[in-house]
Amino acid sequence: MTNDLLLSLDAFVRSIGINKGTPHALFLGAGASITSGVPSAANCIWEWKRSIFLTNNPGLEAQFSELSLPSVRQKIQHWLDTQGRYPAIDHRDEYGFYIQECFPIADDRRAYFQEKVRAATPHYGYRILIRLAEAGLIRSVWTPNFDGLTARAAAISQKLAAVEIGIDCNERLHRKPNRNELICISIHGDYRYDRLKNTSEELQKQDDNLRVALIEELRHTPLIVIGYSGRDESAMKSLESAYAQNGTGTLYWCGFGDGEIPGAVAQLIIQARNAGRSAYYISALGFDDLLLRIALHCLPPAEADQARQLLQIQEELATDRPVEFTLPELPACGLIKSNAFPFTPPGEIYEFSLKRWPDVKVWEHFKKCTEGKALVAGPFKSRGYAFGTIDDIRSAFGKNVNEKIERVPINDQDLKQDDSTISSLIRRALVAAFSERMDAKNDGSSLLWRKQARERRKVQGVDFLIHDAMLVYLRRFGGKNYVVLKPTLRVESTNGQEVSKEVERNLKMAILGWQHNAEFNQAIEDWRKSLLTEERYEFPRNAGSPFRFQLRRMPVLARVTTRDKTRQIQIQEKYRTSSVQVAVELPEPKLMYSNRRGNGLIADTHPVRGIVQNRPFDYPLTAKQLAPNIQLGVICPELEAAKLRSYLEGFRTSAKPGQFEADYLPEFPGFDPAFGVSLQIPRPGENLWVTCPEISSSLNQQQGAIEIGRHLTTCLSTLKAAAAPSVTLVFIPQRWVPWRSFETEL
Repeated sequence: MTNDLLLSLDAFVRSIGINKGTPHALFLGAGASITSGVPSAANCIWEWKRSIFLTNNPGLEAQFSELSLPSVRQKIQHWLDTQGRYPAIDHRDEYGFYIQECFPIADDRRAYFQEKVRAATPHYGYRILIRLAEAGLIRSVWTPNFDGLTARAAAISQKLAAVEIGIDCNERLHRKPNRNELICISIHGDYRYDRLKNTSEELQKQDDNLRVALIEELRHTPLIVIGYSGRDESAMKSLESAYAQNGTGTLYWCGFGDGEIPGAVAQLIIQARNAGRSAYYISALGFDDLLLRIALHCLPPAEADQARQLLQIQEELATDRPVEFTLPELPACGLIKSNAFPFTPPGEIYEFSLKRWPDVKVWEHFKKCTEGKALVAGPFKSRGYAFGTIDDIRSAFGKNVNEKIERVPINDQDLKQDDSTISSLIRRALVAAFSERMDAKNDGSSLLWRKQARERRKVQGVDFLIHDAMLVYLRRFGGKNYVVLKPTLRVESTNGQEVSKEVERNLKMAILGWQHNAEFNQAIEDWRKSLLTEERYEFPRNAGSPFRFQLRRMPVLARVTTRDKTRQIQIQEKYRTSSVQVAVELPEPKLMYSNRRGNGLIADTHPVRGIVQNRPFDYPLTAKQLAPNIQLGVICPELEAAKLRSYLEGFRTSAKPGQFEADYLPEFPGFDPAFGVSLQIPRPGENLWVTCPEISSSLNQQQGAIEIGRHLTTCLSTLKAAAAPSVTLVFIPQRWVPWRSFETEL
């Protein structure tokens, strides 16, 4: 960007402020109306392109419904390019060419814009524009737009009247406006009038009266251009003529963001300066933001506050206000049994203090002191808390415990967090009580397991004992407390050595991985019958004043409701009190697939079955040779190339579900037969397989991360230059994990 052409946004606002006594003119492009619901010129072009494409390729409407997707636009543009008669993408003649090509009948063009404008509502930028006009800062608004938003915003003003001028009424240009009038000039006509101008030929025949009036207006009137790209050759020629002449009117061209100045705009600014005019380019944040900044700086405090209120009102209208979640009253069709049991914890806990606290590892100190005792204790905010007896507390902490040990109440706030000190101690005490009742072992925290092993398994020559186990969690839902039981396994080695996490994970997966709801429910039932023989627990057991835990034997149930009244059931009375949750049964969402001929759609609720039996949703593109194959690009370090290539080749092979997946997974025939399209996988050394250089192990975290980013950027550029693939796979080896990211102080 040429720095000497720039004016900072804040300096621009101050410049308008210091000259607020001088009426300004606005030139508004399509970008000023986007937030009001009017599509930009670029979006209109893509709509016209899609319409041309679909009417030449009927049957693909569903596949091209979402025009914002880059893949959809790429396919449309590819088809247009292959026809050999459409302008290249981003050519300056695209707008005029495609509106003429899409709607060669003038009335059809008028109807198109009429439909677009009907739903538009002036956003707060237009409303603030009217406040600036009422204050005399803005005198005229010039625009090639067809939306009439300025005049519509002025309609609610009690101080200002909009005078609309177009091709059919340009004689109004010669009348002298009153102080309370805002001149609104549509330089390309308006959809409400017959002589709508929006094709290249029509734009070249722009009415001379409007052009001359614009040139004369800009001789001594400052102009603010907003939301306009400068691609309209007709309007740009008028601006070039205006700023080729001497005058005092300053040109402020406001672009969006920090992008480069468009070439035509830069030339216009230089031309104006050569003619002795002041001209600048401002990087702004959009039409609404710019008008608000001007209003806050230039208007008197009371009126500036009104402008701010317009923004607040708009934000309130755009914000979804939260509403209370409710479920409709529907008939029940079933019950879901949970593994959560209503639980009432003790109402009190012992609180004490220590004369001297350990400097580090306070929790470990408490656990070590209470080991082997019917006592659980933990620290919180320089105080100790425990379930047990006073004698055991004194025995555990010895002379280090202060004399005063007293019972204090437990409140809801103490139980609000699942991992709080009080919740942790309650869980540990409950696990200890469970273990004592059924003569099981526990880890002193949340796991207990049966002493008798269920089976023995050998892994890499080492014997392991597998014990049925149970994880115990405390959870709080809807202001009530629950104990959640989760069946699991405990793995022990016969030689007493510690079991690695990998061995434990693999053994658990081999035994539990195939289990479905029935097996899980049976495991819960077995533990429930062993643990919940009674609903009251005491800890410590047989103590003079134990702490009592109340745990219901019946788990929480969820009543499932449905809109299908033919499936209604009656819930027995004994289950009603436990049905504390309500669910609504929703139908399984149906995914859309193409049929095998590519000329119709089929719905299926099963994603794999839908692919195997039919074709992907976009298969018609393959059938019409618009996307005949999927070309894979690969970026991979040299060390992993052979292994990755072998893995990718596995996509082509069929796969049968295992013993425990066959009830819900069909056989997969391989990528090409399933998807009906050829997957092109490159080999190492070919142009679509790029070898990513290694990262030196001597680089620190920041240096390595930057180096990886640099290498990947280069590799992607190489792939794009070779032949842009449909999909690019980037393989990052495990040894590069230390360089995945880095942090700095700023």
